[in-house]
Amino acid sequence: VSRPLTTYPGSQLQPTFSADGSAIAFVWRKEGEQHGHIYVKQLGSEVPAALTSGDSDEFSPAWSPDGRTIAFILHNDTRSAIATIPAIGGSEREVYVLPFNSVDDYGGLAWTQSGSLIFPQKRSPEAPSALVELNPQTRELHTITNPPQGWDGDFTPQVSPDGTELAFVRGPQSLTRDVYVMNLPYGAARRLTSDG
Repeated sequence: VSRPLTTYPGSQLQPTFSADGSAIAFVWRKEGEQHGHIYVKQLGSEVPAALTSGDSDEFSPAWSPDGRTIAFILHNDTRSAIATIPAIGGSEREVYVLPFNSVDDYGGLAWTQSGSLIFPQKRSPEAPSALVELNPQTRELHTITNPPQGWDGDFTPQVSPDGTELAFVRGPQSLTRDVYVMNLPYGAARRLTSDG
């Protein structure tokens, strides 16, 4: 039996459950509004809490493993950045500005068990998107995937519940992608699907 988690006017996108399953974070673009923002809803409650607002689009919410923080991507006409905010509300904190103001397909964002963030990033405007790992405290950045040159690249990272593996999609173009898995931190990517 299925039941709706949200029934609000407008679009609700990119839902993600907290680690304990008690709440859901999602993007809500309200009817008549230009930008989508991050909301959190406790299961069993009707009223969601707005975590973000303003003149940027916010998307790809991701809960930290301890459930205290939500990371997300913000994007506007001048820049794109990774930010965090307490899951109970508060001030957002930018932890990294993406080198190019391009967020292809709302590329995705995931936490590791150690508290790092994984997301897609291009080395140049023409390069494919590779997945990188950022330590939000030290701002240290490591590239962890290497898609073929000329491809669209790697997107939508998801870390396994035990923190040992990373799943993502890779493809030569946005409409032709397959699922890959690798061991963390720097294992070889293994292709799981082949239907393009």
